[in-house]
Amino acid sequence: MLFENSNLIVGTILVTTKGHGFVRIDDDNEIKIPESKIRDAVNKDKVLVNIINNKSNPKEGEIVRVIERSQENIVGTVKIVKKKIMVVPDDNKLNFEVEIPKCDYPNLVDGHKVVIELLTPIKNIRLGKIIKV
Repeated sequence: MLFENSNLIVGTILVTTKGHGFVRIDDDNEIKIPESKIRDAVNKDKVLVNIINNKSNPKEGEIVRVIERSQENIVGTVKIVKKKIMVVPDDNKLNFEVEIPKCDYPNLVDGHKVVIELLTPIKNIRLGKIIKV
């Protein structure tokens, strides 16, 4: 535990292809993080976790915040949806789409490969910025 008598711990999240994650406490214990509680963490990020159910096996928790990103940039494929530019990450453990709110590449079409940087999410919408097409 991060603090005595607290439910906060620091660890590295491993996200499954199904979308939920696990944060290993030690060799014998891990905390399951439901998909709805992962927030903006991605696979292998260093995270602060609040344990919300100590009695279940494995324990269950929620991500409080990302302490350190495991990767700065993500490679993905552009998908245009109702005039919005979305990017689907190539890594199947990144089980989400990223919205690109402002694009300096007006000629993007479905299927373009891009490199993006994740930005701070707004109301559970993952946002990104295109770095390279």
